[in-house]
Amino acid sequence: MDKFSDYSPEVHQFLIRLRALIADLWFPSEGESTWSLRVWAEGTPDLAVLCADLQQPADAAISPLTLEKFLEQVERRCRGYGSEGREIALRHRALMAYCTHELQALQVLRIGEEPVVAIAILGTTAEGSAIALYTQSIET
Repeated sequence: MDKFSDYSPEVHQFLIRLRALIADLWFPSEGESTWSLRVWAEGTPDLAVLCADLQQPADAAISPLTLEKFLEQVERRCRGYGSEGREIALRHRALMAYCTHELQALQVLRIGEEPVVAIAILGTTAEGSAIALYTQSIET
């Protein structure tokens, strides 16, 4: 059994697939931080809890990003990594396509201020579970 077995079969399968999509996937920045996943059984993502996970203050600045801007940022940053960068960009595209298809109220947020900014992807499953994917971006 994995830690997602307490959810409905649909959410359980979604979380297994999501975890596979983010496995060893790092966000292109000076820190190359991997993605993490947090799930709330119901409701909306708790931004105070998420800020604590991200080591950001509860009153951290939050800026929304469009999906297109987020993917443009990923692709631009991946250019310096050669073939590995192309793979990373493609994996982020696949991740976002899956999230777009499976989650409602999908949003991408930048949390905090440079030099350490958190990136969070938030959404809700059809069954009502709140999902947060998050990572750190080092921007100097």
